[in-house]
Amino acid sequence: MTKKILIPFFLCIAVFLCAISRQKCMAQGEQNVWVFGTNAGIDFNSGSPIAIQTNLRQLEGTASICDRNGKLLFYTRGDTIFDRNYNPMPNGGLSLPNLNNTPVSSQTQPAVIVQMPGSESKYYVFINTRLGNILYYCIVDMALNNGLGDVIVTPQQLISININVANTYKTEKMAVINGADCNFWIVIRTRIYNEADTLANPGLAAYMAFEITENGVNENPVISRVGNFQSFHYNYGALVFSHNGTKAVIANVGESSAKLPGVELYDFNSVTGELSNAVIVDTIDSYGVCFSPDNTKLYVSVHHFEVNSRDSVYQYDLTRTNIMATRIAVGGDSNNRNQNGAAGYLKMGPDRRIYRASLYNNCLDAINYPDLPGVACGYVNNAIVPLSQTSVMLGLPNEAGILRSNDTISAYTPLLVCFRDSIKIGTNRKDGFYQWNTGAITDSITITAPGLYTVGIHKSCAYYIDSFHIEWNYLPELYTTKGKSCSYVNLDTAIIMPRNDDTIYYTYYWYSNNDSLIKTTISNQGDTLAPIAPGNYKLRITSMRGCDTIIHFTIDSSLSNEASFAIDTVLCQGQTYTFQNTSTGGSSTWYWDFGEGHTATQRHPEHTYTIPGKYRVTLIAANSMLCYDTFYRDIVVDTLGQVSFFTDKKELCVGENIGFYPDYTADPLTLQWNFGNGSRFEGSGEQLSHAYDKEGKYSVILTASFRACPDTIYVDTLTVHALPIIDLGSNTALCPYSNTIVIGNRLTNQLAYTYIWNAGATTANLEVKHPGIYSLKITNESGCSNTGTIEVKKDCYIDIPNAFTPNGDGINDYFFPRQLITRSIIAFRMQVFSRWGERIFETTQADGRGWDGKLGGKEQPGGVYVYLIDIYFLNGKHENFDQIADAIKP
Repeated sequence: MTKKILIPFFLCIAVFLCAISRQKCMAQGEQNVWVFGTNAGIDFNSGSPIAIQTNLRQLEGTASICDRNGKLLFYTRGDTIFDRNYNPMPNGGLSLPNLNNTPVSSQTQPAVIVQMPGSESKYYVFINTRLGNILYYCIVDMALNNGLGDVIVTPQQLISININVANTYKTEKMAVINGADCNFWIVIRTRIYNEADTLANPGLAAYMAFEITENGVNENPVISRVGNFQSFHYNYGALVFSHNGTKAVIANVGESSAKLPGVELYDFNSVTGELSNAVIVDTIDSYGVCFSPDNTKLYVSVHHFEVNSRDSVYQYDLTRTNIMATRIAVGGDSNNRNQNGAAGYLKMGPDRRIYRASLYNNCLDAINYPDLPGVACGYVNNAIVPLSQTSVMLGLPNEAGILRSNDTISAYTPLLVCFRDSIKIGTNRKDGFYQWNTGAITDSITITAPGLYTVGIHKSCAYYIDSFHIEWNYLPELYTTKGKSCSYVNLDTAIIMPRNDDTIYYTYYWYSNNDSLIKTTISNQGDTLAPIAPGNYKLRITSMRGCDTIIHFTIDSSLSNEASFAIDTVLCQGQTYTFQNTSTGGSSTWYWDFGEGHTATQRHPEHTYTIPGKYRVTLIAANSMLCYDTFYRDIVVDTLGQVSFFTDKKELCVGENIGFYPDYTADPLTLQWNFGNGSRFEGSGEQLSHAYDKEGKYSVILTASFRACPDTIYVDTLTVHALPIIDLGSNTALCPYSNTIVIGNRLTNQLAYTYIWNAGATTANLEVKHPGIYSLKITNESGCSNTGTIEVKKDCYIDIPNAFTPNGDGINDYFFPRQLITRSIIAFRMQVFSRWGERIFETTQADGRGWDGKLGGKEQPGGVYVYLIDIYFLNGKHENFDQIADAIKP
């Protein structure tokens, strides 16, 4: 049995750039384990989310972090820090000063974890207490306690950041975002209500951004007074940044009946830490918010206060001007509630799906394709069900601050492997140090199973991360029971079977040897085709995931009889060709069908096609046992074509464009132009233009090439005439008080030519009385024209500036008449006076530098000065410049 398998691949590649930290870039596993709810958690390390059991009990938000390979390090809800074994760290029971251990078990975003810039093992843990206006942080060192971590700053030594700027009201909203220069910003939302702000704008809100660098935490926040704060319920709900760090969005639990701003969008400046340009997305009550992976969509978990209502999830299109008008419900709780309460938190997972905590269904819903618009985003209720004795509750872990290099480039490639046993994946980034999550250290690896494969590449000071999310469709196996049949005794059966663990539904299209569809079957258990006559068959297999392939197989005759012949696939009209019979297996009878009504029975027939077109040639070869085989081949008969061209004119001048227009009876493959002057051009039938740079007669040759028929040549001749030659001499000068000068073409052998000056004269020479630019157009007896230009400059004059800047920069540092032609001056004197009449500068040097703005080496103040200039010219003329009213300003 012969198989030929065509395997297409479907790739969808998105590249994200991040500029986060000078530290060595970490991989993509830092948030692969989520700890939340009542003893609940999710592990993404297998490539798919798997429910796990933990020891945390929390109604709302948490914070958790893993190492670069996805191994859980620690987690917290803000009052206790637990290690990966679910035990409190040494010093992990946090006693918060000034607040008498205020609980944080019910806050939207009570804590956030940030990797410490400049350290491989230390992490900041920021605690946002629900009461009071103090923000705390402590430091965890994972190098201690045998790798289980320890809080290296005791509870009594916790450093507090007093955010009491004027009068403030701190909310439950706190998030971290990467800065533009190897730093982080911890951003919290407050309300500033000092008297001035309250009177000017009672709904004024404020954001405080604390910068984290290698030097530590800057306790002086950047304050952005932007947005609305019009209800006590604005305290609740999430603050989330877009994945590219340019936008921020907040959810507010307010009173939707009052149509107060419930969802607000801001611009974020990662350089300054400022938020600006508040946009009201909607006036609904909201709790959770999340951006789509490509940052074009916004998802909002809507809160309803009414009893027996359902919490909904809305999608908004951020590329539109009126964002609120794009709102569409894409999913939500599947059951009515018996009491009111907040909707669930939204968070994007490492698999680029968005998950929502559903308190009332006790599960995680999922948005499978969040970049797609409307319901195409694929909202799924109850996508992840927690383990028994665990509950999802309302919250999910807050985003963590992850260190990356300034030059980190992350590439994410979803890849569906269609019908292969293995595939080689790798990075095109060469000359680096490679580290795969499989342990390999080569630039590529061969894999045989689906999953998430990541490679980190160190290259100079940069760090690259390529991630491959692999899904797999294994090729079902095709085999036959006998492998041979014979005409009128069809004995064989073809069977296609998927792998035992493959439950995917495939569509099977069975085709006969003449490409006729025999049957179509949709099944997840395979299919059969029987009985089968000898010949070539193909089986097309498609899957619901988009895989598509064709398997070719052959059923031999009992005597291995195979028909075949050799001939070019492109022939020429009117020419005779011999069809070479290459059949094997003892055949003695042949039947030829040339596809246009003619047949033959010779072994190697000759045939001539008189009409161009596409034909299918069929050969049937049979033996004495009536076992026969059929072979066919599609051929194309090309047309005999004629070609010519015509032009705009037969005679032209040097440098003049002439158009060439090809004409042909059949479409050529190429047209090759030879213009006779060494220039050539190859095209496919378009008109073109050409110019010649020398006079003479030129033969233009056009050659048309066809697929199979001989080339056709056409020749025509053109005459190119020379241009007249003009020599007006070099530019000259004319003194306004002197006699006239005569200019003209200095070549005297062109008396038959015509002349036109731009001054209107039609003589060969021109008497010039005034300075200026003069041009002469000469036309020869062939009608070819040329133009020359000469400039007659003005002599015997000066040009005096009205200001100069003696600041030593080399530009206008001296006051002196510009364009002073010294060869026409026999006497010169210049004097400069202050506004009080004091002479402060004098010179008789016509070629000197002039006044440098100083008197006795001391710089004079800027202002108005008076100058007197007397000049005697070579022609006896005298000019006096007495500019008392003019201002020269050094």
